[in-house]
Amino acid sequence: MKDSRQPLREILHQVGESFALLDLSAETRRASALAASLDTQRPVKVVVVGEFNSGKSTLVNALCGVNLLPAGIIPTTATINVVQYCPTPTMSVVYTDGSISDLPFAPDTLQQFTARQGEQREIREVRIGIPQLLPDLVLIDTPGVNDINETRSEIVYEMVPGADVVIFLMDIQQPLKRSEVNFLRDRILGASVVKTVFVLNHIDRVMNANEIRTAVDYVRKNLGRIYNDLAATWLEAGRST
Repeated sequence: MKDSRQPLREILHQVGESFALLDLSAETRRASALAASLDTQRPVKVVVVGEFNSGKSTLVNALCGVNLLPAGIIPTTATINVVQYCPTPTMSVVYTDGSISDLPFAPDTLQQFTARQGEQREIREVRIGIPQLLPDLVLIDTPGVNDINETRSEIVYEMVPGADVVIFLMDIQQPLKRSEVNFLRDRILGASVVKTVFVLNHIDRVMNANEIRTAVDYVRKNLGRIYNDLAATWLEAGRST
C-alpha cells in the first residue's frame, strides 16, 4: 500500500533544513517533531478552516464521497465535526466535560447541531465514522472563523498545531479579506509549522477566465507578502534569542 505520509515527511524535512540554515532552533524542533509524528501509525489529520459560506462542509462532503454534513448559504456548522473511517457508520457527541453520547446514524441527525438550531456551547466535537473514507485519513470540519463562539474557537486553535495539513478555504469573489488575513497570521502561520493548502472556492460563480486569473494572481501576491513578513519576524526573533 502506498504510504500517503511520505510526501509530508519530505516537505517537513525540507522545512526543517531551511529553519536550521536560518538558525531558528525552535522552528527547527517543531518541524522535526511533526516529521517524527508521521512515523507513528496514526491517521493523517486534515483540518478545514475558513469563513462561513466559504464551502467547508461541501468540500468535506466531496472528499468523503457522500453528502454527510449540512451545507447552506447561511452558517450551518456550529460544531467541530471529526470524520474518520469506520467499517460501520457511527456518530457520537463529545462534550466539553469529556463525556460521550452515541447518536443514531442518519442523514438528519446532524441538523440538530447546526447554527440555526442555536449555539452548542457544551459540545466539544461531533465524531462521525463512515466506511467511504480512507483508513489513514481524518477530516475535521470547523465552524466559520467569523461565526464562532469563544469556547469553540479555542478548541479549533488547539487543533491547528496538531494537524498534518490545514485546508484554508476562501471565496474566489472575495479572497483574503482582512479577517482571513488576521486569522491566517495569528492562528495558522504564526501558531505552528503546518502545511497549509489554499483553496479558492465558488469558481462556478466567476464566468470570466480573466477574473479567475486575476483572483489567483492576487492571492499568490498577497500570500507571498504574508509569508515574507512572517519569515522576517521569525528571523529577527531567532537572532534575538
